[in-house]
Amino acid sequence: MRTETENNKKVLSATEIQNWLVSYMAELMEVDHDEIDIKVPFDEYGLDSSMSVTMVADLEAWLGRTLEPTLIYDYPTLEKLARHVSQV
Repeated sequence: MRTETENNKKVLSATEIQNWLVSYMAELMEVDHDEIDIKVPFDEYGLDSSMSVTMVADLEAWLGRTLEPTLIYDYPTLEKLARHVSQV
């Protein structure tokens, strides 16, 4: 369920964030959505540090809030990242 905070920042569920990340990765890797496994580490998709920082920046812009650029290293799968981001 989506809500808006007083600062107009999106508060989304882990599933909504995960769906955004899957779409993002599918577009980035030029594959179908169903080829993205949420449990596969980002590095197995060939994500380099530049791509990782860009993805976090795009996620940050989409959510309307600040995220640490190193989140991908602390939460190395789509599933873990989405779960974490939905809780902060």
